[in-house]
Amino acid sequence: MPIHHPTCDRLRAAKISGDGLATILEQMAAGIETLGAATSQLQLDWQRPDDEVRDGDLLPVVTLSLRPAIVPLAPEETR
Repeated sequence: MPIHHPTCDRLRAAKISGDGLATILEQMAAGIETLGAATSQLQLDWQRPDDEVRDGDLLPVVTLSLRPAIVPLAPEETR
């Protein structure tokens, strides 16, 4: 299946940086606190409504998510 080139080209041109991603994740964390949710997920998608797509085209999607940390058990707690 072919990747949809116009959407992939838009992704290549996106100005995504580590700083920008960290800002998005911080805003998602604030939303988790406000809503009392356990997790948060955001999908970044570059398909436009007027894109011509064919059956079988693959579209790039970047998913950002936050989840609670898994705290390892101390050795004495595993006995």
